[in-house]
Amino acid sequence: MDVQMQAECNVYRQASVKVITQDHPDTYTYTLNNVSNNTGIYDFLTPGTYTLIINSSGGDHKEQQVTVPDFTLSNPAITFTKINPLCDAKGSIKLDAGVANTTYSIRYNGQIFKFDHTFAGLIAGSYHFTILNQNGCIADEKDYTLQQDICPPITINEVQIQAECNAYGQASVKVITQDHPDTYTYTLNNANNSTGVFNFLMPGTYTLVINSSGGDHKEQQVTVPDFTLDKPGLIYKVKAPVCKLLGEIKFTISGDGKGAVKVKHDNDVFSIDQTIKDLLPGPNHFTILNQQGCILDEIDIDIIQDQCEPVVFPNAFTPNGDGVNDVFRPNQESNPLNFKLVIYNRWGNQLFQSRSLFQGWDGTYKGSVVASGVYYWIATYNMPDGTSSHQSGSVTLIR
Repeated sequence: MDVQMQAECNVYRQASVKVITQDHPDTYTYTLNNVSNNTGIYDFLTPGTYTLIINSSGGDHKEQQVTVPDFTLSNPAITFTKINPLCDAKGSIKLDAGVANTTYSIRYNGQIFKFDHTFAGLIAGSYHFTILNQNGCIADEKDYTLQQDICPPITINEVQIQAECNAYGQASVKVITQDHPDTYTYTLNNANNSTGVFNFLMPGTYTLVINSSGGDHKEQQVTVPDFTLDKPGLIYKVKAPVCKLLGEIKFTISGDGKGAVKVKHDNDVFSIDQTIKDLLPGPNHFTILNQQGCILDEIDIDIIQDQCEPVVFPNAFTPNGDGVNDVFRPNQESNPLNFKLVIYNRWGNQLFQSRSLFQGWDGTYKGSVVASGVYYWIATYNMPDGTSSHQSGSVTLIR
């Protein structure tokens, strides 16, 4: 006689027993677990020890103990990792069969999954998983429970405020909150986003509103300072444009430069101590930059054109002492440099020389008046823009 036992395929922790006896002309009646039949086959037996009774139609009788093992003891050990639902974030469960991960599978809600699958999107509650062997038979059953964890409140760790790099007088705000499973919506200055970063804000006080996807709500005042009040210490010296010479300016750091290293004018960038040339008269805009090219200050300077009157000589003068046109000299509104005026008679004799715009010829030579007539002059000078000039002509002396 032989007793064969194997785990039931579709019933967890139960076994089937098959009693095999030697061929016999009598009819056998098998009894096991208070169940009798003529096949010797018994299904859905739980682990334990049973008394097998065999009665033959000829009156023979036999008893034998049959022990049904717990087949689940040979199954792989199943461990699990779970994440409880928190706030509006759903939970998850993942099973692990160790080295048997590739040969066993999981049945859940009527579907078959591999052991590398994470069961996500789970709410609080109990979950039942059936472990199948490579033949698709039940090897184990597991029940796990997820609990709803307490949702922490919205916590603001820090609000970072700094000047915008490329927008003078404006600031950026970055709200840093404690890690949270919910999704946050941040609102500031009528703008909404999920990052907590807001750019190009003018100085002022704003209400920061944070709403979580789980329904939590938090408000806090945020004050954006006026970063333009914290200017780098700078002085500048202007050389005004004159005549054809354009203007110049040079900045110098005085005190705390706040990291100022560059000056931008139009599309050109200069070092902070570099002389900026070729400035047109009128409004000029300068942007002070740090090493990273961020704006530290903006300065508007009105460049004033210096006077540049041409040097003009009269063609006649009357040294008669009446106080009108008594002296031969150029117009007094002009402003030449290195001025020199020389007067000659018709024979080329020098009668007068002056190096002052204001000291002209009074029509005398060595203290004596000269006769009326035509005299000749040569003037050399530099204009304020450095241009060298030479003029010559004749003047009529009238008495």
